[in-house]
Amino acid sequence: MVSEEEVIKQYNEALCKFPKLERPTRVNQDWEINGEIDVIDDEGSFWDTYKVKIIIPHHFPLSLFQLHEVGGKIPKQIDWHNSLYCCVSTNARIYHVLGEECTLLNWLDKFAHPYLANHIVRKITKEYASGEFAHGAAGIVQDYEMLFKVKGEHAVCKKLKAICILTKCSRNEACFCGSGKKIKNCFLKNQITHKYMGIPFNQLCEDLAEIKFAYKIH
Repeated sequence: MVSEEEVIKQYNEALCKFPKLERPTRVNQDWEINGEIDVIDDEGSFWDTYKVKIIIPHHFPLSLFQLHEVGGKIPKQIDWHNSLYCCVSTNARIYHVLGEECTLLNWLDKFAHPYLANHIVRKITKEYASGEFAHGAAGIVQDYEMLFKVKGEHAVCKKLKAICILTKCSRNEACFCGSGKKIKNCFLKNQITHKYMGIPFNQLCEDLAEIKFAYKIH
């Protein structure tokens, strides 16, 4: 479980660039940050301000931050990538991009802020600045296609299966992460936090299950 000390540390780091965020409060087991985010472009021009709620889950970093736009400026519709919470990207992409620097500040800077800015662009131009990913499992597949350099849901599943069935492989086989160590001396010593391309093992398995279910792949 993420500690209060770690949460406050993450918050204080984020304040340097996002000063309108309020101090975190504990809500059940998770942490909640309310406040505002100003959208400012690379030239320093102000675009708009969004009221937000950010959730730091108690399982962080094995679970990622959540962004909720609470001011009503983004329609609560899946076509606007805003349903239960704002879909700033796939979890796999976030983990891959942030790597060992998976902090609140970096997540806000590289995913949440661009997400909000992109919705301003869409309202003006009727489309997102950098194109649009599909929703749900289809979007997850699209991201893995780029990460794994393969094409199609079956190829993505094949790659994910090769990683996620490691517990059934010989303990003396080489670990999938590229460390050069045998599975018994690498993955099996640290299954929970073990990663591939920066993506935690548990996230790879969750994505595999979602893709298999959506596309009825056995």
